[in-house]
Amino acid sequence: MHYAWKVLIGLCFLGVGGFPLIFNLVGVYMVPVSTAMGMDMGSFAMFLTIEAVVALFVIPIGGRLFKTKHVSLVMTAGIICCVIGVLGFTMASQPWHMYVIGAILGLGCPFIFGLPQTVLIGNWFGKKYQGRMMSICMACLVASPIFWAPIFTMILNTFGYHVTYIINAALIAILCLPWAIFVFRRAPEDMGMEPYGVNEEAGGKSALEEENDLKVGITPGAAMKTLPFWAILLAACLICFAMGYQNYSVLLAGSYLPSLGEAGAAMFGATMISTFSIGSLCATFLFGFLLDKGWFKQTFVLFLALFVIGMVCWFTLHNEIGLLVGAFCLGTHNGLATVGFPLALRRLFGGKHYSVTYSYVNMCSSTVGGFSSSILGFIFAAVGGIQGMLVFGIGLAIVIAICALIGVSFIGKIPWPEDSKAAEA
Repeated sequence: MHYAWKVLIGLCFLGVGGFPLIFNLVGVYMVPVSTAMGMDMGSFAMFLTIEAVVALFVIPIGGRLFKTKHVSLVMTAGIICCVIGVLGFTMASQPWHMYVIGAILGLGCPFIFGLPQTVLIGNWFGKKYQGRMMSICMACLVASPIFWAPIFTMILNTFGYHVTYIINAALIAILCLPWAIFVFRRAPEDMGMEPYGVNEEAGGKSALEEENDLKVGITPGAAMKTLPFWAILLAACLICFAMGYQNYSVLLAGSYLPSLGEAGAAMFGATMISTFSIGSLCATFLFGFLLDKGWFKQTFVLFLALFVIGMVCWFTLHNEIGLLVGAFCLGTHNGLATVGFPLALRRLFGGKHYSVTYSYVNMCSSTVGGFSSSILGFIFAAVGGIQGMLVFGIGLAIVIAICALIGVSFIGKIPWPEDSKAAEA
């Protein structure tokens, strides 16, 4: 078995036991833990804000560290920070404790989500396999909250939050640490190997030249001087608003379906969130497989169209079916966010400096995503209704589509100096 498969399996375990066991369980802990600690939910949730601020500075550093041969070491350190951060909740009792926990998590989280998946998949697999492999490991991340949430709700109700957080931290360590210590390595060349798939023959030409992009590409500085870099960066940032809109599902249901009442709107809003998650899972799994069929631009057009349709459905169809269809279509944004844009950057600028180039985009999009719900709340308050917020969303969807299509239209048109033998000489 090629070592790349071990890396993929490890990334799947990282997807199941990393990000979801920290951030997707916040909703499970929020009310009972903040009540037990004697603090309001806003003070409890401050760890999320602090984590985002610290991660903002750590992500670019992480991008540079992933270019070194010490990937195993930095990922191990990052996972240990996450374990310590989660254990910190068992000792917290004051709001400032949340700041410390957030800072510790901010130091570790960039090394368990975003950078590892996009960089290691790109390094270990040839180009025609990268899309589907990225989809597989990201689908594990998207699907795992489906079973983690009810399991931890049951544990929390049975044993209390102290024991639950200890179990939480132990699971992160058990599921992630062994892979970071013993399996994850920066690139095949560090082990005297080639990426999986580059030794195949296709069309009479060795795929090695075509499939292994790890040694070719332009620097982040050169990439930033091009139009497609800024087009993809803007699209990647704005698409994070989809998660912000998901958080307003209950408000949307209450505004459009007043006959349901408050309890009914809350229940239907939860159904919309589940439908959004199903769309996210389907898109994440499907996106990469379509890319690897050679339908790069066509796949982008399809998923961008679905995103626009989702916003239009919510704006125009004020009934149960319209809201659910809109939620599913908006959920498909995850295919663009987690698979499409990262791979587009690699196709545009090569793999040699990819970890650094991607880290800048990831840093910006993570920041926008962290503030998206608040921004939408201000817009809702300013315009005095849900319709104005949805008009803003339709405008966002159109801008995202235009920027993304501009970006991918440059694939194959930006010269990579290292590509030619003359440049290597």
